[in-house]
Amino acid sequence: MLAVAVLAVAVAAAACLPAGPPTTTTPPPGICGIGPATAAAPATAPDAGPPDSNRYVAVVRRYGRSEVFQRTVRSPEELERFRADAAAVGELVSLAPDGEVHATAETPTWGFVDSNFSAAWNAASGTTGTGVRVALLDTGVDTSHPELAGHFDAAPGADVVAAPDKSNPPPSAIDPSSSGHGTHVAGILAATANNGVGVAGGAPGVTIVPVRVLGTTGAGTYSDVAAGLLWAADVTKGNAQVVSMSLGSEASSATLIAAIQAVEDVANPNYTHPVITVAAGNSACSSTQFPASLESTYPAVLAVAALCKVGVTSSCPDVTPWPADGAYKLATYSARAWDGIGAPSGITAPGTQITSTLPGGAYGVKSGTSMAAPFVAAGAALVLAHCGPLSSSYTAGDVVNRLESSARDLGPAGPDQLYGFGMLDADAAVQGC
Repeated sequence: MLAVAVLAVAVAAAACLPAGPPTTTTPPPGICGIGPATAAAPATAPDAGPPDSNRYVAVVRRYGRSEVFQRTVRSPEELERFRADAAAVGELVSLAPDGEVHATAETPTWGFVDSNFSAAWNAASGTTGTGVRVALLDTGVDTSHPELAGHFDAAPGADVVAAPDKSNPPPSAIDPSSSGHGTHVAGILAATANNGVGVAGGAPGVTIVPVRVLGTTGAGTYSDVAAGLLWAADVTKGNAQVVSMSLGSEASSATLIAAIQAVEDVANPNYTHPVITVAAGNSACSSTQFPASLESTYPAVLAVAALCKVGVTSSCPDVTPWPADGAYKLATYSARAWDGIGAPSGITAPGTQITSTLPGGAYGVKSGTSMAAPFVAAGAALVLAHCGPLSSSYTAGDVVNRLESSARDLGPAGPDQLYGFGMLDADAAVQGC
């Protein structure tokens, strides 16, 4: 049975050689988007936290008082040395990784700000996605998180992983994963805006439909993903107009292809024929992973690669092949937005060091194409809310085309393999409809 996993994992840098002849008049760069004959910057683990994540803190009690000692450690040996030094001072009460705290206020992430979501909400006939249902095929979602409460049906989603009958799964109201991956993705999509705490999602007006298809370690099977997609797009079950999948694999799956064919068959009234946003993969600038690679075959499928921002995040190349790109680069861990097969497709969105929700009312920082995909799912929801629901005359393919055509061009002029059509611009996507 083929396995599929979330796309927020550590990868190594790899060459980004174009597949086949160049797709533009300007030759693509030779290595990971940073220019020929230049070594790529080492890929940072996409789930890594801030640059100071190696900082540890010891609490030592002596003479009746407790003191705090701080040290940056970069190996197990250095950590043990710190433990011994602290114990030599007094009674070692605690030794743990340091972390960050923030004032109680809502802080939009750089990805939210740079994707122009606030402007999109204020556009003519502005909306935050109210009335649009977005299914997240992931590790589940903690529906009790304060930032997400109120975004779900009374019996939310479906737990395909736990279901003996995959066609009739029980509701899903938790995220039991060790990483909180699905809850993090949900916050990027729809965390409550203007409540004075945490972060804001790109489309906080949507109804989230959590579909648990991945287990506690973030791995799963294509059979569960296929069953989850069929449930999510069924008009009597999930009834989702947008499906976001922050998952993938190097191997293809006839089972999942059959499910996509079924839900996108416009002659079949049992399905919504949704927009499907898929993480491109964390394969370090290699070809787009499956099922994102289906974008050139199915107009409703949109692959999403991840961007970093120079001076703001890690995982950025250290050379700029196209100066017009400014601060935005394809992250060193990200796969290409388009594999070069068929008509150009794909898009990029912020995916590096994104703060979002975690189970238990918590927040955390994650990176990966997993984080980029829900930004684009939020953009698709805003387009549907602004421009009208899916119908025979306004299809998922039309929504994908609008997102691509309104994207900010990156790389050489026009679509290319690294960036696809460019960077998500939510405001531009909703203009003129």
